[in-house]
Amino acid sequence: MHGRLRKNKFGMIALIMVMIIPAVILAGCQDEAVEETGSQGIFYEVRGGETELYLFGSVHVGEEDMYPLRNAVMEAFEGADLLAMELDLESIDEMAIAQEMSEAAMFQDGRRLRDVIEEDTFYVLILLTQEYGFTAEVMDLFQPWYAAMLVSQIAVEESRFSQEYGIEQFFMDEREDQEIIGLEDVMDQLRPFLLMDDEAQKEYLEQTLEELETLEEDFTEMVDRWIEGDTEYFERIRSEMLEEETTESIAAYQQAISDERDEQMTEKIVELMESGDHDQIFVVVGALHLVGDLGIPARLEDMGYEVILH
Repeated sequence: MHGRLRKNKFGMIALIMVMIIPAVILAGCQDEAVEETGSQGIFYEVRGGETELYLFGSVHVGEEDMYPLRNAVMEAFEGADLLAMELDLESIDEMAIAQEMSEAAMFQDGRRLRDVIEEDTFYVLILLTQEYGFTAEVMDLFQPWYAAMLVSQIAVEESRFSQEYGIEQFFMDEREDQEIIGLEDVMDQLRPFLLMDDEAQKEYLEQTLEELETLEEDFTEMVDRWIEGDTEYFERIRSEMLEEETTESIAAYQQAISDERDEQMTEKIVELMESGDHDQIFVVVGALHLVGDLGIPARLEDMGYEVILH
């Protein structure tokens, strides 16, 4: 697992750092201690603002065995009057999102997918997607990064895991009177992929296809570490992603999907925390956004807030 993470510039990072793009989280079995105490997750308390605030790192797709969550997390959630997530899932206009995705994902210059990727790669894509209605003519319309996302979504559909058991959906189902707000919009999550040139997208797609056979093993370890609350594991993933030698295009993608989004979400969190409009705020974002020197907790500490890892 550790070795595969070092060579992977895209796949796993993308799948656990964005919500609107299909994600794959393959969960492992919990031991007796976890069943007694609940999944730990990545959980922080933030002090020093006008409003008490909690940060919880999510995995976007999972299974029933990930629950229950530990009591401290549930108490913070239940005491909040505002639930902030990457996207406001309650107000999402699916038709509008489909339109934005379509415009971003399709070639606009007359090229086809098979003009950009190798013939054998295109053939593998058709074999994987045709039973879901994606003919060669349809696949030809898409840029490589979106083809990779489709393959990832198929991996979800063919597994026992579902967004139904993702952390965001769990809190949506458990929510009672809490107001909900999104820290990002759809284009905020799509923009990193649009920064990749043809070669970077091609590499992204090829790596995604290569990793399908080991996806369950890789994500099982990741979710097991999330259940244990292993922040060092997630810090290592993020650090290794940014330390790898990259092209300018790949570097721009990596910065946009992590550091730049974290900066924007931190600004929004501070705005909410200092507005005085809420008594308690519970924030849910992808786990990788809550680790590292440029993650959201570190940014809040640099701004003078006390951030406590629970």
